[in-house]
Amino acid sequence: MNMTQEMTFFNIHVSAVNVHSKPDFNSAVVTQALLGESCAILNYENNWFKIRQDDGYEGWVYHFFGNEADNRYEPTHSCFSMFAILLEKKGGRVIRDVCFGCQLYAKTEEDGYFVILPGGETGWTNAELKQTPLQRTRKNIIETAKRFNGTPYQWGGKSPGGIDCSGFTQTVFNSVGIQLPRDAYQQAEYFEESQINIENAKEGDLLFFTENEKVSHVAISLGGKDFIHAQGWVKEQSLDKTDPYYNSGLAGLLTSVCSITELLS
Repeated sequence: MNMTQEMTFFNIHVSAVNVHSKPDFNSAVVTQALLGESCAILNYENNWFKIRQDDGYEGWVYHFFGNEADNRYEPTHSCFSMFAILLEKKGGRVIRDVCFGCQLYAKTEEDGYFVILPGGETGWTNAELKQTPLQRTRKNIIETAKRFNGTPYQWGGKSPGGIDCSGFTQTVFNSVGIQLPRDAYQQAEYFEESQINIENAKEGDLLFFTENEKVSHVAISLGGKDFIHAQGWVKEQSLDKTDPYYNSGLAGLLTSVCSITELLS
């Protein structure tokens, strides 16, 4: 690819794809990209595209997970089903799976939606699609977070098939139209001016934990010392020693609690 040409995009056309640190499936997974994302192409090597996502994250994706295009894909809806399928037509064969956070160009039809995928392929789905994010409320943040309960932890994951702690936070907040940085330490920096005491934590506020002098974990407050997070799997726990779901491993690592009040409706 001629890198002097104008910016081109790699439009993701599978539900979730791992983004690698190098153009090699054996290299580390740094994050994921979801269906409908348009990622700026930075480089090309041996059928791999180096991409930059809208949150600034960069990495490598193999060519068959998307298509190169001169323009961004223009989705109209976001998927709010945890898992769903796309059919070639209503009653037809399955052509894709979709998941929470995928973005689709869709038109309403009876009992579902007509969909045009990034590569131009068309299909039909009855997934739960929304044209706008949920209202920015603590209630919506927590209800969305709890839908992920039981989801397995996956380093770099951002989907209901597997998710890491900061990917969980980023995905949940994105559902209410709040775009957060990708990593826990970046999220802590983002909220640095909004620190509060844990006794004042409300639903949706964020708890940050530090190991080896670096923020390494983030959780979403359920109020006070209770929280929901991705550690092993998405689960609800507490920093209250009297609580049956007390997490003793994190109790000594809490370094900051941050209010999200300024971001709400």
